[in-house]
Amino acid sequence: METLAYETDHKYSMLEGLPLVFHTDPVKRNVYANWHENIEILACIEGEGTLFCDSESHDFTVGDILVINSNQVHRVGSENGVTYHCFIIDNDFCNKYGIDMTKLRFRTRITDKELYKTFIHIAELICRINDENKLYSKAEICSYILLALPMLCRDFTESSVND
Repeated sequence: METLAYETDHKYSMLEGLPLVFHTDPVKRNVYANWHENIEILACIEGEGTLFCDSESHDFTVGDILVINSNQVHRVGSENGVTYHCFIIDNDFCNKYGIDMTKLRFRTRITDKELYKTFIHIAELICRINDENKLYSKAEICSYILLALPMLCRDFTESSVND
């Protein structure tokens, strides 16, 4: 029987002062199924895998962005290994800037060089924050998240849930 978990306690906590959980995951087989209210975005950086999201599967490879909408049950699997950056963006942060992620449904697999480049840049900034720890590093990361979210909403929304 497959394990299913609601992610309330991420094994990677939110970075202090940043509105997201971030980690880079190498996957050799299958990751346990989970769900959460916050939107999750994966940027594949190596290999290929499959995202199982609700009742659908989506194959992906380097250069792909995967969006897991609010409250979708999901897991990742790979036969030969895959590595991706994972961003779980806080709903309160999104709402503060007028984006209610719980009411939007995004395309699951996105192949867009500009969006991919933006998320890779965010990952690089986050990885550097511990080394540089500049006064403006967190503001820079948040500004790139705020650059990516409207792009995602404008170009890759499939539907919205009305009140």
